[in-house]
Amino acid sequence: MVNTSSQILRFAKGFTIENLEHPKTFRKVVGPYAASKLALSLWTQAMAPQLAKEGIKIRSVDPGLNNTLKKGKDSGMPAWFELLFRVLSSPPTHGADQLYDAALGKHRDKSGVFLLKGRVSELKFAEHAQRVLDRISDIYSREFLGGSVLHN
Repeated sequence: MVNTSSQILRFAKGFTIENLEHPKTFRKVVGPYAASKLALSLWTQAMAPQLAKEGIKIRSVDPGLNNTLKKGKDSGMPAWFELLFRVLSSPPTHGADQLYDAALGKHRDKSGVFLLKGRVSELKFAEHAQRVLDRISDIYSREFLGGSVLHN
C-alpha cells in the first residue's frame, strides 16, 4: 500500500493532534496541508506493524513536485508560489513513476517508511505516530462503527 505524502511535512515546526484538528492559524501550503501530510506519514509508520501481521506492506512517498494544477481552479497556493510551481514542476508522469517505484522498486520490502527522492527518510515528530493512529481509529470507530475500538 502506498500513501501519497509530501516533503512539505519537513517544514512543520511542531505537531500536535489538537492543532491538526483545530488549527489556530492558517498558512497556505506549510500550515494544515503540511500537518495533514505529516499525520498521514506518521499514521503509515504506526499502522505498519498491524498490517505486517496480514502480510501487507505500507509506506508513504513524496512523488516530487508535479504540475497537477488545473486552469480556472484555485490551487490554494499563494500566487507567487503557483507561478514558481508551474515553472519548476515536473509532468505528472514523473510522480507516477515515483509512486510505481515506491510500490515495486528497491524499497518494496520495507514497511512503515517515508520515501523521499527514492530514499528512506526519517520523519520529524515520530513520537506522535501512535497517537495519530489511535486518534484516527477513534474517529473511524465513532463515524463508521458507532462506538469505540480497542487499540492493539
